[in-house]
Amino acid sequence: MPDAQKLPVFRPLHDGTVVLRALEPADADVTVAWRNDPEVRDQILSFRFPVSHVMEADFVNRAIAGNGIQQCVAGVVDMSDDALCGIVYLRDIDWISRNAAFGLMIGRRDRQRRGLGRRALRLMLHHGFDVLNMERIYLYVVEYNFPARRLYETSGFAYEGALRKHVALGGERFDLLAMGMLRAEFDGLAISGK
Repeated sequence: MPDAQKLPVFRPLHDGTVVLRALEPADADVTVAWRNDPEVRDQILSFRFPVSHVMEADFVNRAIAGNGIQQCVAGVVDMSDDALCGIVYLRDIDWISRNAAFGLMIGRRDRQRRGLGRRALRLMLHHGFDVLNMERIYLYVVEYNFPARRLYETSGFAYEGALRKHVALGGERFDLLAMGMLRAEFDGLAISGK
């Protein structure tokens, strides 16, 4: 029997308020409404045309079939009532350079701005850095998405540049901002208790 002192400590993907769980085929019935809600869709730069149940089921099935090799997609569940309220992911995982792209959507508007996204972000960062051994996690956020920008800034992401006038919406063009976090920065946040 291995010495219990030497076994790795597994921290489940929950914090008592939010749990990250694998997506299930039935989740497409919930998430399709989010993708067709312009207020949600335009903040996350999702597909800009109506999304059918078949298209959403295909997205969910691809997330399930990914087997964690190039992406890690999880449902964000509010533990107060076990409601699926969002999706969080690491995708485009580069196992050689050890980096991945982060994304988050709290699709249920009645659950937005309640701290669930921040909790899901922290859980996925822990998973990415401590479990998957990433060196860098990066993301893109459109300049007009001020709540997301504030979340990422206060969570320790640094601005790395901008794709100027990259996003078109409502007859205007907006910058797409690149942000990133390094393992050492994440470790520093953990030490400081942030």
